[in-house]
Amino acid sequence: FYLYQGKSENRPAHITATAFPAHVLLEHPKYHNKGYILFTDNWFTSFQQLQICHERGIEMVGTIKKNRGGVPDNFKRKKGQHQLRVRGEHMTVRTILNENKEVWFTCWLDKKPVHILHTIPTQIGRCNREVNMEGAWTPIVYNRPTIIKLYNAGMGGTDAGDQRMQAYRTTLKTRSWIPRILSHCLNSTIVNLFIFAQTTFRNHADFPKTHLRFRDMLVDQLFEAILTEQILDPSKRHEKSQSKKAWNDDIFRRSGQHFAQILKKPEEQRQEGNKK
Repeated sequence: FYLYQGKSENRPAHITATAFPAHVLLEHPKYHNKGYILFTDNWFTSFQQLQICHERGIEMVGTIKKNRGGVPDNFKRKKGQHQLRVRGEHMTVRTILNENKEVWFTCWLDKKPVHILHTIPTQIGRCNREVNMEGAWTPIVYNRPTIIKLYNAGMGGTDAGDQRMQAYRTTLKTRSWIPRILSHCLNSTIVNLFIFAQTTFRNHADFPKTHLRFRDMLVDQLFEAILTEQILDPSKRHEKSQSKKAWNDDIFRRSGQHFAQILKKPEEQRQEGNKK
């Protein structure tokens, strides 16, 4: 574990910010020439990082942006060259790094193009996808390079967790970083709670099967006491209160529970011409 200090970090001038984590974390000899594989996403993956891993005997597999600086010309498509347009199409280009290290660049078209920079050779594999065809979800088998499966297995829960968080990420219109951090931590906590509950209570009859159902259940349980009080206690009902069925069916019931529905001015303050 290493705490990166941003601009205050004493980083060597020849090491970029994206390659610096690999430079620091993989510096210990216990990682060198032991058959380890470094998996990174497209923010960290670079040829400088690949060079660092090569010098220390570490293989590397990572997604990379095709317009990333330092990408060799033979990795870039030339004008007029065939573009991947059909799901399952793929292309692999090989080059030599420092005259003795083979490097591959693989592009595979899933829903979107996926670009992988890797030092491990790849072969043609298969994958199953559910495709909506004329309103019905149909299983179809597509070609997929084996390096994609290795990358998915190596990244593990990192990408899966990011995908789950992105689906229900809160949008906050603020320049302050504090609400954003708190919102991110809360969202991350809910995702981790869902993963833990899915593993622990998978066979339980009442356990929700999807992430959305789990969030619905969590919110309902957190607000159960408030909802019960608002629905069943006649003395605290508002003039615009809903029936129990309408309240349960209303998707907006989870927002603004602490806001008043009706604001009435006290009788002694209601004076003619008083617009305060």
